[in-house]
Amino acid sequence: MGSGNRRTASVRSVGYSDLFCLSKEDLWEVLKEYPAVRVKLESIAVKRLEKHQKPLIQQSKSFQKKNSQISKTTLIFS
Repeated sequence: MGSGNRRTASVRSVGYSDLFCLSKEDLWEVLKEYPAVRVKLESIAVKRLEKHQKPLIQQSKSFQKKNSQISKTTLIFS
């Protein structure tokens, strides 16, 4: 199936359901036919990326601060 990027989800149905698997190539074809859906999906993706990047940025700043303090301590004792 190609490169990683696989996603999984748990779903519970209250009634009969038909489930389909859409390949990445087929998804791109669908999004070409329905540009409004593509815009909506991109909007959701951007919001999710922003939500998950904030904690990563905070972790990075904290790591840089600790690393800076360690470097200063090393310089003093070297």
